[in-house]
Amino acid sequence: MKKIYIVLLFVVVNICVNCKNNTGQDKIRLMLAEKYFSELKEILDIDNGNLWGINLYGPIMFVDPETREVIANKQTKDSSFTKKGNVYYGVLPKEINIANTARDYKDELWTFVKWNNNLLSEKERNILLIHECWHRIQSQIGLPPCFSNNYHLDEPEGAILFKIELMALLQAIQKEETDDIIKDVRNALIVRQKRQMLFPDNNENIYECHEGLAEYTALKLYYNNKPEKDIVIRITDKLESNLNKEGYSNYFAYLTGPAYGMLLDKLSSSWTKDILNGKSIIDVVSGFVEDLDNLDMDDEIERIIDYYNIKDFINQEKIVLNNLKEEERKIKEEFLESNLLIIQNNNISFTYDPNEKIIEIDSLGFIYKTMRLSGDFGIIDAHNGVMITYNWGNFIIPYKEKECEIELKDGYQIFEFDKHKYMIRKIE
Repeated sequence: MKKIYIVLLFVVVNICVNCKNNTGQDKIRLMLAEKYFSELKEILDIDNGNLWGINLYGPIMFVDPETREVIANKQTKDSSFTKKGNVYYGVLPKEINIANTARDYKDELWTFVKWNNNLLSEKERNILLIHECWHRIQSQIGLPPCFSNNYHLDEPEGAILFKIELMALLQAIQKEETDDIIKDVRNALIVRQKRQMLFPDNNENIYECHEGLAEYTALKLYYNNKPEKDIVIRITDKLESNLNKEGYSNYFAYLTGPAYGMLLDKLSSSWTKDILNGKSIIDVVSGFVEDLDNLDMDDEIERIIDYYNIKDFINQEKIVLNNLKEEERKIKEEFLESNLLIIQNNNISFTYDPNEKIIEIDSLGFIYKTMRLSGDFGIIDAHNGVMITYNWGNFIIPYKEKECEIELKDGYQIFEFDKHKYMIRKIE
């Protein structure tokens, strides 16, 4: 009988997560949201600002990506939400892009989280919520947000060197003795140093303080009162499962941030204070290893590959990544041969999937597979590539049927200004 109750409970929860325009189901969803807010607050109150000097709990809203309906834990400053029980209900305007993020709404910084099936797991839900709550307070503690400038991690050589770094971290987080940990950490830092020498136009260390610290904080606070082995298992599983991933440019810090953070927890009880004083994660962890200057980096990389016995893995990865490189070449050619809609970046708001692989087009920019843009002109949902120029000055989209959905505001039109090139302009 107990199994039957569990199955029925799952069905009810699954139905209410996907509910649309049904009063009974909406009530259940409001109850669930209230429960989720309460659970999160309880977790964050245990830390109560101990880790970063501030309690992460604050304005939060769940947003349905399809209906744009909102359930929030507080009222807006202009009282535009409707109070329903102990939560608040509203609907977001169409021009606001929906993503798991922190953003301003009604003159206040909010944590936005999409309402979908990913919220069913208590663990994954709270890890996600804590991650996004950290983004809401990061500027307040002196760690401003940034975009990743690490497209080299989706290039064969950059990706391979990153995988070697992950393997060194995998070994380190499973060690207990300080000397053993430092040996593996040193190997990881050598590989990173080699990679950053090859690709100097990167912001790996800065971006790691953006997404990496958010993910570290999420795991640290979620597993706060749980056995240490639980967080070790979680990080180990994540590193192992992402060794064959495509698309590290925006995602790498979700892996390295928690790994280095957990290792620093073993090496220092106050390392987060160094972060608050302006150091990067790598600055802090480098203080625990011997000087890395004047090394023969090529010899060191070979030594590390032999040390972890991963030569066969690396050779296989080179074959796979080089094959992907050929596929990317074809994507680039097809992109550049299309009709192109060029949109000037006049404070355009956009969202994208950080898990997607980014394709760099030399001298021009980089392609995201999907993106939603909103601006003075209206809204564009692109499904088959958006190129952002290196200076972030323009968004360029293949302009043909079914490649993108365009909803222009009154007074705007698309016009051809050159052969196969289009722009959006305001009609005078």
